[in-house]
Amino acid sequence: MDAALTQDLIQNLTRILRYSITDLEKETTICQDLKIIEDYLIIHKIRFEHFSYDIVCPETVDNQPIPKLFLLPLVENAIKYGMQYRIDLHIDIQITWEADSLTFLVKDNAGGLTKQERLAILDSLESPHTQHGIVNSYKRLSNFFSDVQLDLGVNRQGETWVKFITKGLTHV
Repeated sequence: MDAALTQDLIQNLTRILRYSITDLEKETTICQDLKIIEDYLIIHKIRFEHFSYDIVCPETVDNQPIPKLFLLPLVENAIKYGMQYRIDLHIDIQITWEADSLTFLVKDNAGGLTKQERLAILDSLESPHTQHGIVNSYKRLSNFFSDVQLDLGVNRQGETWVKFITKGLTHV
């Protein structure tokens, strides 16, 4: 492997590890979290030649406080399960702000989330014991915002999405 590329990979991995073990319970900003998520995606872009991603986030929400790394499990799941269906996996991360609503969307082109899996995830939202990344992310957001809605789906084009719609920041 190329020495410069290897050095870049190691630096990305080091940033991810340092960020993830430092004060995980503390809040962060959208901008800081997206930088780490992009480091993670870059590593996978290098690993998988046909993998691609886009991150869309308006600068106006860069400094919005959020729970640290709550989006990472969604991205990890998209890669882990999406690669089972497609070598040309593409992930979109979109963050939007409208009125008093902050929306986080992670979408991929794999179409791998079945109706039964979606229903099981939605049923486990109130369970005190779960290891599912989507549910854990939902719970972390619910501790941060007064109102969180979860939307899961697969469209006709085979795109799977997980969307959190939040309102009412409760944690400052």
